[in-house]
Amino acid sequence: MKTDTLTQTLVATGQLGTETAERITLAAVRETAQEPSPWYFQALTAGGAWVASLFFLGFLVGLFASSWEQNIGPLTVIGLVLIGTATFARGRIAGFFLEQVCLAVSMTGHLLVLISLGMEFQRQHLPHVATLLALVAATLAAVDYFLYRDGCHRFLSSLVALLFGIAALYDLTGRHWLDAATRNPPFDRGLVLYMALHLALLGAIFVRRTAIAWRPLGYAAALSLVAMPFAYNLALFGPTRAKEASILPGLLFLAALLALGWTLLGRRAAWQRDRRTVIVAGLFTVALGAIAPPPLLLALGLIVLGYARQDRFFEYGGLLFLGYSLFVYYYMLTASLASKSLILCASGAVLFLALAVLKKTVWNRR
Repeated sequence: MKTDTLTQTLVATGQLGTETAERITLAAVRETAQEPSPWYFQALTAGGAWVASLFFLGFLVGLFASSWEQNIGPLTVIGLVLIGTATFARGRIAGFFLEQVCLAVSMTGHLLVLISLGMEFQRQHLPHVATLLALVAATLAAVDYFLYRDGCHRFLSSLVALLFGIAALYDLTGRHWLDAATRNPPFDRGLVLYMALHLALLGAIFVRRTAIAWRPLGYAAALSLVAMPFAYNLALFGPTRAKEASILPGLLFLAALLALGWTLLGRRAAWQRDRRTVIVAGLFTVALGAIAPPPLLLALGLIVLGYARQDRFFEYGGLLFLGYSLFVYYYMLTASLASKSLILCASGAVLFLALAVLKKTVWNRR
């Protein structure tokens, strides 16, 4: 039965006043008007907004292309103006299309600022250009995180800043992007510290149940963390580099999965009740970290975090990353097929043994 028909019936029988019936009808009309459009319509709308913004970016680049060699300043100023305009307009508009336009315009401004400043830094032969750009990207992301209150924008700007942080690692340690064979201890230590920062963000945001406004930063940290092993040029994939590259990352991922153990327990007070679960899971994590390539271990950790928090982003993202890691592991690594298969079989055996031990010694006692 429709809302207006129901209210008319209640008014006719004297069970509802006329003014109350009008308020109910108006509320129902507003609720119907606010129903979201179908997902495919939203996808087309968002695609149109982004395509329009990309054409606008191309227009600006073409407009100032002739003066790039003399002055990069106009592009930087235009980028900042675009960011400011989109941030100002976002809080004063309504409608999915306009929201996507503001999002696309703001990210276009981010790209213009970073591209123009990067070209200017290179032209002036400044040292550590990637590090300077990482600082600029982090500043833009931090300022806009509080001013531009949109989850997707927070995710994209944070992701750009974190990915530029990986580039800064290469820049500061002198490691060449395509050089996977040469060991570089400063880069290795920097990578471990940068991974620890990402894991601290994940733990603070998803384990301690921080405010929902910080979740886009957590999602960006997870995606940036996934990109690190590939930025490391597959050096973490063993077994040919198992003795060189898997010790520190293995310990780091142990810390990550111990944090996930806290997630599964739910609260800090649960340590007194379930400390055996954490200890057993930690020991098997050490064993798994000593055998499995860290990218595969990272994929499993994301899946566990997604399952514990009922978060589809981590669940599906971890599954996709697991499949991609297996593909890269078999296709790219220069080792025998037997060696690759033995490592994966040993990793699976450790997982099944951990499950069996937890079932018999821990979970059955609850």
